[in-house]
Amino acid sequence: MNSKELRIGNTILNTQGTPIEVGLLQIKYAKDFKPIPLTEEWLVRFGFEIYQSYGCINQEPDKFKYRKAIFNNSFLKFDTNFSGWFRIDRTTVSSTCWYVHQLQNLYFALTNEELKLQP
Repeated sequence: MNSKELRIGNTILNTQGTPIEVGLLQIKYAKDFKPIPLTEEWLVRFGFEIYQSYGCINQEPDKFKYRKAIFNNSFLKFDTNFSGWFRIDRTTVSSTCWYVHQLQNLYFALTNEELKLQP
């Protein structure tokens, strides 16, 4: 992993394959750790909810299946095909996230709050 991608508090895999929270030591030795692939299980653990909406023109299901409220009644949505990209409502703002730490960084950049695991 590249240490420039990590922030203190991100979740990554240690050398034994166990999820850990990043601290200063992990950033210094980032090359020894692995990113955690972003899965539906992780989205749910971070509080994303399953929902289904339909496009307004052709009434086909929206391809965004998971969402989480972020600000001003806006939602961060995740592509159901797991192509790795998120979108904020129907705007053109989008970002690609393949790993848990990338989602944590995106969420922090948008909200200035940490994305926390739900109890």
